[in-house]
Amino acid sequence: MSNNGTVGSKLPWVKLALYGLESMDWEDTFRRLRKDSDGANPAFPIVEEASSEKAAEPVLEAKPVQTQPEQSDKSEKESVLQGLKNLAEQKEKESGTGIKFPGGEVKIAESAETEESISIDASEKPGKLKVLFVYNYSNDALELPVENRNQAPSEQLLSRMIKAMKMDESDFETLVIEEGKRELILNKLAETEVEIVVPMGAIATNLVLGKQERISMVHGKFFNKDLAYKNDQVRSFQVVPVFNPEMILINPNMKRSTWADLQKIMDKLGIPLD
Repeated sequence: MSNNGTVGSKLPWVKLALYGLESMDWEDTFRRLRKDSDGANPAFPIVEEASSEKAAEPVLEAKPVQTQPEQSDKSEKESVLQGLKNLAEQKEKESGTGIKFPGGEVKIAESAETEESISIDASEKPGKLKVLFVYNYSNDALELPVENRNQAPSEQLLSRMIKAMKMDESDFETLVIEEGKRELILNKLAETEVEIVVPMGAIATNLVLGKQERISMVHGKFFNKDLAYKNDQVRSFQVVPVFNPEMILINPNMKRSTWADLQKIMDKLGIPLD
């Protein structure tokens, strides 16, 4: 005992009174004793059991530091690039050109297609044609007898679209196809040298290009296409997808962009836009 009548402070258990022994909170008391003592008793190893709230805190604090800046930078870059792409597409639809600025121009690149081998013979004396419109009948046309399908609203709109392009009747033809019937297109191109093939709608576009494309992403764009036939004849042409007349009737907002796409074709053929 010390001079003041208390047990020596060097004994660890004496600190029990200082931590509130009367509360009988043994677990909490021993934890604090364990943390404060410089030589813990190996017979009573007290393990700090962090609560679920305490354990979650470091994780919550670490996340923003490690990931937030990277996600923010990435999102900002994606937004800027997407904005430029959308603006370039809009300018190209309106004027056929990209965004011009001193020293350069931003423009949507045309897609280059590889040569495709076709296992049928092509005519060695093919006919000549400037434009071939490829499409499938819309639902309103299919509801009518075959002899009356040209009276369907979609067919009437198609006629007005072609007429607005101011081509001679000998410069173009229309080819009606069915989904999955690609041979109809290949046979037609085997017999005819076409400058520009205009597939109208997603079905026709996928059949002409020979792959899956979203019409909303490729309409109005020029694709180069080469078909190498079995007898070494090659048909080279450009493909310019546009919306199907039925879609324009459903969504009249597509009329403006479709007319811009058709004007690109007219410009390519040297037809005055006035």
